[in-house]
Formats: sequence, structure tokens, C-alpha cells
Amino acid sequence: MQKKCEKKLAILNVIKEQNDYVSSGKITRLLAIGGADISERTVRLYLKELDEEGLTTPNGKKGRMITQDGLAELQAAKVVQKPGYLSAKIDQMIYRMNLTCR
Repeated sequence: MQKKCEKKLAILNVIKEQNDYVSSGKITRLLAIGGADISERTVRLYLKELDEEGLTTPNGKKGRMITQDGLAELQAAKVVQKPGYLSAKIDQMIYRMNLTCR
């Protein structure tokens, strides 16, 4: 469930960054450039779900655009991710510490 949510957020982020209608093929290519391994069919399935949730809006063959609700969802996801990010950074710094007795 977490991976599905992360993929949906990645798709929303790609659409947001394009400032225009984006096709599933272009979304797939842009995700691949970012290192995500996701098929075009899977992207289309996620886009259908995002349309049903009101986070994207379709425009035929031109592709999709993000809605205000989609932008709000991305913003909310960033707020939730920040504490986890900070916690991970603190853990990394702790593991790198050298404790020596003098």
C-alpha cells in the first residue's frame, strides 16, 4: 500500500512539474529518468485512479493535468515526509559518529 501511494505521488509530482497536459508515455519516460521502474500500463492504471479521486483531470489524447486537490495532496505528503526525513538524517549522523575515550 505504501509503495502504491509513493508511485501515485511520484506521478502527481511529474504532472505538476510539466505545467501542461502530460501523456502516460511521457510520464513513464520522466519517471524512468528519475530512476523509477514502472510500466506505461501501470502509469495509466494509476492515472485512472487519480482521475477518480479528483487529483488529476484528463483531456483526451493530450494527457492529464493536476487539479487543486492534487496540489494539496502533494503538499500534505511533503509535510508528512519531513519528520521521517529528519529522523533518517539524525540516524545517519549517529551511525557516523566516532566515540573515543580520552
